[in-house]
Amino acid sequence: MGADRHCVKAHVLSGDESSAQAAYGTLLANFYNHDNIPEAVFEIGDSYQQINGQKALELYEYAMNTWPDYNNWVDENDALLRRKNLMLIKLGLGDEAGAQAAYESMIAFSEDDIATAEAVTELADACLNTGKHEKALQLYQYAKDRWSSGGSSAIWANAGLVRTDIVLGSDPNGTGLDELLADFSVDPDSVSYTHLTLPTN
Repeated sequence: MGADRHCVKAHVLSGDESSAQAAYGTLLANFYNHDNIPEAVFEIGDSYQQINGQKALELYEYAMNTWPDYNNWVDENDALLRRKNLMLIKLGLGDEAGAQAAYESMIAFSEDDIATAEAVTELADACLNTGKHEKALQLYQYAKDRWSSGGSSAIWANAGLVRTDIVLGSDPNGTGLDELLADFSVDPDSVSYTHLTLPTN
């Protein structure tokens, strides 16, 4: 199954859609009842994310509807990440209602605070990059709260809050950045992260 899965992904990434579809059909025909087929279909969907968002969404929803018990995967973070990817795709396609539903499903599903915070921070980044500033602010704050016991990893949510405040013009003096650097001065990632991703205007 792994070989068939990688074959499909290779055709997708090389732009050979007809061969990708043929290989995908072979994968389903050979392994439809295999325990790991939902994950394989999701991985193929992942390979379409930057190429054809609508196709990625089609594969994600096909897997979720065809194998609804995929929620019972041994590694719950796999299912968490699939929900995150589903929301990112829906955001990219402009389906805000669908994205919100995927977000609520993800939050309700996960009991791992740090994994959830990481996923929510990535979603917040996507919202900030697409101009949904208030939503980004809400998500960064939620991630920060979930990361309250996560040690230095919390820098990602805090840095996102600083970025959003700068974009919104609510921190013209850069107070938040000064506080961020002070709070995380012992974290070697802090300076590089803020330097590379904070807006310059």
